[in-house]
Order: sequence, then structure tokens, then C-alpha cells
Amino acid sequence: MDVIYLAFSNSATEPLPTLSKEADEVHRILVHRALQGDFLIHLDQHATIEKINHDLGVYRDRLAVFHFSGHAGQDALVMGGEEANPKGIALQLAESARIGKLKLVVLNGCSTAGQVNRLLELGIPSVIATHAPVGDFSATAFAGAFYKGLAVNRWNLEQAFAEALGPAQTTTKNDLISGWEEAKRGIQWRDTPKDRPLWGLFPIDRPDNHRSNPLPLARSAAPTSFQPNEKLIPGAFEALLKAGCRPIQRLQEREEEGDFVETGAKATEIVNVLPSPVGIHLQK
Repeated sequence: MDVIYLAFSNSATEPLPTLSKEADEVHRILVHRALQGDFLIHLDQHATIEKINHDLGVYRDRLAVFHFSGHAGQDALVMGGEEANPKGIALQLAESARIGKLKLVVLNGCSTAGQVNRLLELGIPSVIATHAPVGDFSATAFAGAFYKGLAVNRWNLEQAFAEALGPAQTTTKNDLISGWEEAKRGIQWRDTPKDRPLWGLFPIDRPDNHRSNPLPLARSAAPTSFQPNEKLIPGAFEALLKAGCRPIQRLQEREEEGDFVETGAKATEIVNVLPSPVGIHLQK
């Protein structure tokens, strides 16, 4: 099954107040499509260089969308307090693009447009990045509206991108369309022309790349009599609960309070807390 990879990394010294909210909201929007069998979500709210390197290898043949949110700049993505070299990430993403899987890379941090040319040269069909420092609230609003456009409204990439600019603008008095915000997700300031839109959809000279929806669709439904992982999911849930896994405990607490938690929601949470080579089998 194809994978939507969501990487978030906050800073202990310069925390972004809405980054966790962005992660939760994007996951909440996408999870309904995941439960329909369209794709697998890999959500990492504490991304590090080591984990990114490992996961991009695991998902190389399945990676459809790569999303990063956190502190960034033209020459780096900050993960676990360290500056990751985007050249290395781009080379790994290129392998997924080469086999026709990877359709979109989203870099929702400050001034990431400097990384775009390398991604495009390596064959990434579409990239979303920023020309200038981006405010945390605006970045979160943009991400939520953008993925809602793709997953819920099922718009093409171009329309989902355009429609997401409005909610992002609503969060700030600064003019995002002219490309400048004072609060930033950046690791450094750069001189940036103020006549550019803050976010950019690239390549700008090949609009046909953006007229499809990059989210995968399930090829076919399983027979109604077949229930994959019917016994494995409850068993894994119970084992993780006994082990004191906090995300699993929160689902159990919801059930004890009377909420109904779908099996698919449990499976998605199990996938996110288990090591990738183990958890991925629960989405088959």
C-alpha cells in the first residue's frame, strides 16, 4: 500500500506553538481515507535524521507524498535539534520518484524554496515550499486547508494549493500574498523579495504536473467476507496497552468513557507506535 509520510520536528529551545496541532489536524483529515484503504499514513511527530534515513529506505517503493513541518531554511531542515542536509533527503526521495510513486513533496517551513530546484532536477513531479519566513499559525492553517482540499474535497493539486492560501492569510494581519511574515519557522533570516507569494507550487512552468490529485486511491476492495488482521489488531492493541503505551492508553480511555473507537483507528495508532517493518503489515 502506498504511504503518506508526515514528519514533524519541534525545537526544545524555540518551540513552535501550533506544530503539534498541525500534525494532529493533518492526520485527522487523512485518516478517513486511510481507513478506506487508499493509503497508509506514517506520522512522526518527533522526526530525527536517523529515523528519516531509516524510514525513507523502508518506504522507498511505496512513498507517494513526503511532508515536513518544522524549523527550516534554504539549506537545512531541522530534525531533533540537528540540521539535516536536504541534499541527502532529496537523493532518497528521488528513488521513490524514479519508480513513479512519489508525486508530491511539501516543505512547510521557512524559506524552503531554495531546496526546490534540486528536488525538481531529481525528478520530483511537484513541490510546495516557501519563499520567505512563515508564521507558525499560518503554516498550520495552510496545511489543514491544503490536505482537506486533497483528501475530502478531492481537488487537484493546483486547486487545493490555491484554496489553502485563504485560510493561511486569515490567521495574520501580514500580507502573505506579497510574501512576508514576521513570526517565522526559520533557522535564519534571508533577504527575500516581498513581491512573491509566501508559498509556492513548483515547477511553475509545468502546470500539467499539478492538475491531478497526488493522494493514492485503492485499486480494488477486498471481498466483504475477508477481514484482514481480524485477530492481530486486538492482540497487538492489548499487548501495547499492557506495556503502558500512552497513545494506546488514550484510545482505551476514550472507550471506557463511552466513545466508540473503530478498529481502523486502532490499527492506524498501532502502526504509528510500532517500528516500521512490523507495523506496516497491519495495513495490508
